[in-house]
Amino acid sequence: MLWLLVLQVDTGRVLHLREVDIGRDEKQKLLRIFDRVPSRIYLFQEDSLYWVEGWYDREKVIHIMNEKRLNEILSMPLSRPIVMENYRGQFLIFQTLLGLGVYSWSLPLMLYNENTSHSADILTALGLLTPAAWFGLSYAVSSGMRISSGAAYGSFIGGLAGAFYGPILTEEPRMVFPSSVMFNMGNFLLGQQMNLSNAAFQRHLNHIAYAYYQYFTLLKAVNYQGELIDHLKGATILAIGESYAALMLSRNDRNLTFGDAAFELRTSLIGAEFLPSLLLTYENLSGNTVSEQTYAISSLIGYAGGYYLGIYLTKKYDLSTGGAALTYLIPSIAHTFTAGITTLLHNSGMEKLYPAMFITSEIGFTYLTYRTFAKKTPRFSFLSPDRIRISINPAYALLKDKLPRTPVFQISMRF
Repeated sequence: MLWLLVLQVDTGRVLHLREVDIGRDEKQKLLRIFDRVPSRIYLFQEDSLYWVEGWYDREKVIHIMNEKRLNEILSMPLSRPIVMENYRGQFLIFQTLLGLGVYSWSLPLMLYNENTSHSADILTALGLLTPAAWFGLSYAVSSGMRISSGAAYGSFIGGLAGAFYGPILTEEPRMVFPSSVMFNMGNFLLGQQMNLSNAAFQRHLNHIAYAYYQYFTLLKAVNYQGELIDHLKGATILAIGESYAALMLSRNDRNLTFGDAAFELRTSLIGAEFLPSLLLTYENLSGNTVSEQTYAISSLIGYAGGYYLGIYLTKKYDLSTGGAALTYLIPSIAHTFTAGITTLLHNSGMEKLYPAMFITSEIGFTYLTYRTFAKKTPRFSFLSPDRIRISINPAYALLKDKLPRTPVFQISMRF
């Protein structure tokens, strides 16, 4: 009974794998070495060898090759992208939401004509049946398909944006349905054919918001007057052009995550309100009035700074979707925090400092959230053995008499 514990030290060679950062195009080219399309691909390097891991639902396939063979595969042209992941569930959810929220009323609106015999009951029934019909159509179209994350999310963005584009550009409310469907399906085809990510389409959505902000804030800065509908048309044309240009420029950004793109919009919003908050504080303290043109110009300057700061921060670290979403709750936290401080000190005139206090706390809480969640998420390979392994011998009771030195516990450590 003296040999109850054995300490085993293994100084044998251990694999030290380093993950190689590759883009979506490189992953597409590595698909050639697999018999089936994996849902994920990782590339690791160990000295002069490369380990390509293809992950499936319940298994993993590993290919080992040298640098020459890897370069041969990566140098071969890519005929067309192959969708690896499958976001069909998200696609159907988004299309159901569009059917309920947009198409249920916009299709009857398109067909309504006071000079025809369409009764209100028929149009009402059509609107109520449209969500089910649209879901069925989406289900049939996507059957047997791998839907990319970009196609699923981008079609939803296109459906919402198109519902605004059509009636604004044509000044015809009936155009809500056809315009929404056109941009919905257009974004879906783009996402599928180019295998775009949802991160690229989030940046696409960012620039839709940026374009409307840029257009109307610039009008305010130069004090330009005119008909509202004409300005809405100009802003819409700018939004369409700018957002699709951003989408194309982001299609090969290997470091862009959905959280990164969402956080870029957040920093741009903070930048746009930073200088105006300081100017409002100046007005409160001095009693002087700052012109609307000055507010607009300062907002554009701050927006530009926030825009480029967001891109810089997201290139430095990847931000998770949850971390980015949390930054959108920060304004509520900042407002309650600032309101609490001013309530405690309401007799000291602190309410005049409220705008500056708010923007300062908003920036501070946002940066704290960024620093907490914006870290590289390590991806581990199961190729490397555990450094420490503890095992229990289940046959100890049967072997202890025949093999007196049989251990109960065994600890193996690799160095």
